[in-house]
Amino acid sequence: MGQKIDGKVSVVHGAGEDVVSINVPKRMLDGVCRGQRYINEFLRCKCAPDLLALGLFPNGKEITESFALYNAVRQHLWRRFPPNRDETLFSVGDGVTPRAAAIFAFRTDWTCYSFDPKLRMDCPFPCKRLHLVPQRFEHSGVARDITPDIVVLQHAHISVEQVVKSCGAGHYAVVSMPCCTKETFPYPPDVCYRDPSVWSPKNEIQVWRNIYTTVTDGQKLSRKEQNP
Repeated sequence: MGQKIDGKVSVVHGAGEDVVSINVPKRMLDGVCRGQRYINEFLRCKCAPDLLALGLFPNGKEITESFALYNAVRQHLWRRFPPNRDETLFSVGDGVTPRAAAIFAFRTDWTCYSFDPKLRMDCPFPCKRLHLVPQRFEHSGVARDITPDIVVLQHAHISVEQVVKSCGAGHYAVVSMPCCTKETFPYPPDVCYRDPSVWSPKNEIQVWRNIYTTVTDGQKLSRKEQNP
């Protein structure tokens, strides 16, 4: 790529008399490389042609957001929920296409449900284990009949508290990338960080590993504080 010169990287382009050398601050170059992480991962995926053919993503920003949720699950939940085991995932607020749900359906053996009242039903998505629910999650009633193992929210217009009210305080995990919805869930996430590879200023990732444990431990702590 080039050589380091006084904290900068000399980027060489061209050959012979057409060579152009530009000194770029290394921190800037590192930032660009981090920003390309999920796009590069997407291009290396065997399922990338299928995902593109389905027209799931209108732009690169949406790719980075969906892959950030996948990465969060991979980094923090795969020990409990291996990708080759039969698990159930709810993707809440996917948009007009089942973006995040499709990523998990293609890249794991899980059964995945995509929830959004704006989901397009006129265009079939022939993906195994992917189910579309064109309704608001809290109105669908699916959570009354099916218990999820993981719930992911990609800039969804629903709070984690509303999700927990719909699903109950079960032994499932929640991964959220919040956007503009005010969060009222009273218990902090087990993991919280900003992902610089997401092409959006709304790039905070929150992970609750086990909602049942979170709620019961929080209630015990609250009772202990009220009755010292």
